[in-house]
Amino acid sequence: MSSRAAAVYAYVASAIVLGVVAAPALRAPTYDSFPASSYPMFARDRAREATISHVVAISDDGRHRPIPPPLIANDEVLQAAATIHAALRRKQAMKLCRDVAERVAEHPKWAEFTWLEVSRDRYDVITYFEGETKPLSRDTRARCRIQR
Repeated sequence: MSSRAAAVYAYVASAIVLGVVAAPALRAPTYDSFPASSYPMFARDRAREATISHVVAISDDGRHRPIPPPLIANDEVLQAAATIHAALRRKQAMKLCRDVAERVAEHPKWAEFTWLEVSRDRYDVITYFEGETKPLSRDTRARCRIQR
């Protein structure tokens, strides 16, 4: 290949690569396509409030602590969340509560807690990260005692 042909090839290849890189900026922010993604999950406004379904341990004096994923399903956060959502969808929150309570009862570091709640809490995501961690509202779907 001559030096002129190599230069033309380099310019054409560079123009194509630059076009692919710039293409997402020319589309609507919600458009997404492999391999040129505009990452729409970061390009559009997010809701100010979030609803979180979780299982929470509660002590007799009112302290509470979220139950970690391994005691709900396994080490995977998303699988634990899916387990909670499935139980709520199937109206089996009490069964989930009792199952998790059995696992919690086996761990000494949870001895100070006597109750579990399966709930859906609504939070203001901005104020939450500013330190106001109290939910705006709580919808308790099940409450069960940790039997020891």
